[in-house]
Amino acid sequence: MGVESSEQLEIIPKQVKVLRHERKKYACRHCENHGEGSKVITAAMPRQPLPGSIATAGTLATVAVSKYADGLPLYRIEKELARVGVELQRTTLASWMIKTAERLSPLYLAMQESLLGESVIHGDETTLQVLKEPGKTAQSQSYLWAYTSPAQSTTPVVLFDYQPGRGHTYPKAFLNGYQGTVMTDGYSAWRMLENVTHLGCWAHARRKFKDALDLSPKKGGQAKQALSYIQKLYAVEKKAKSLSPADRHAMRQQDSIPILNAFHKWLDKAAARLLPNSPMGKAVSYTLKQWRYLEKYVEDGGYPIDNNQVEREIRPVATGRKAWLFADTQSGANASAVWFSIMLTCRANGVEPS
Repeated sequence: MGVESSEQLEIIPKQVKVLRHERKKYACRHCENHGEGSKVITAAMPRQPLPGSIATAGTLATVAVSKYADGLPLYRIEKELARVGVELQRTTLASWMIKTAERLSPLYLAMQESLLGESVIHGDETTLQVLKEPGKTAQSQSYLWAYTSPAQSTTPVVLFDYQPGRGHTYPKAFLNGYQGTVMTDGYSAWRMLENVTHLGCWAHARRKFKDALDLSPKKGGQAKQALSYIQKLYAVEKKAKSLSPADRHAMRQQDSIPILNAFHKWLDKAAARLLPNSPMGKAVSYTLKQWRYLEKYVEDGGYPIDNNQVEREIRPVATGRKAWLFADTQSGANASAVWFSIMLTCRANGVEPS
């Protein structure tokens, strides 16, 4: 008569197994029978990710994905494991993450080498609180400096670098003599990088005019005019998105440069009429100060118009930070930089990090 079938979703809770390694011991029976000394030899232990630890590679990967991909703090992972009968202190979990990150440093360095081979690098930074840093209070801020390859890269890389400050020496050391093009916001530390081509971020400039518009009681006027110019620039980029770099460059020369010239004249006139400390005055002043970097993108079809590429990659860090709040030590902060780099590079390449 046939079969009528239906389906249901059954989710199996986390399963925990104990792997037992039994290693045989060997001795020379002939030596014993003839009164000769015999050394006992034990079979070698299979290579372990963390020698002397009970954690398998799968266990370490599960904890890493839970924290750095799913944003769960270690105390929640501790409770989750306790529900299935595994009693592990969060200090143990933290130690595993730090030691594993140290072992992954060759992979991190290889990713950095790949990034430095890109013609364009996006850069940004986000705050990170580290409780135990020499010479600093627990409430002070440290930073994760973020670097990504451009959107058109065939081997995308996302890297984070923990540093205790926000000075220009940190990106200078990380980029290590890089002489390509760097896309950043207007923060002065980035502008101090030498022997690179600097690009300014139009999304950052647009944000300042958007803030001025939100504070305007009439929701219009000069802020709306400024945003209309920027919208026209992005309209050109939308049309040019599928073009080759050469064709995109030609379209920018034809369509974007006239918009930029008109916008610059408008900004000069607006600056003369605005109060410097007003929201609109600050937006105009910022855009004029950054103008030579903002207009640079039209010179090459491979240059991006904004820094959204790296800002998207920072977002999971900011989201996770709301849950786990801080790093306890500098070792933990360095481990977080390595793990976030691996997780987000996986995502950028369409690879599930589980």
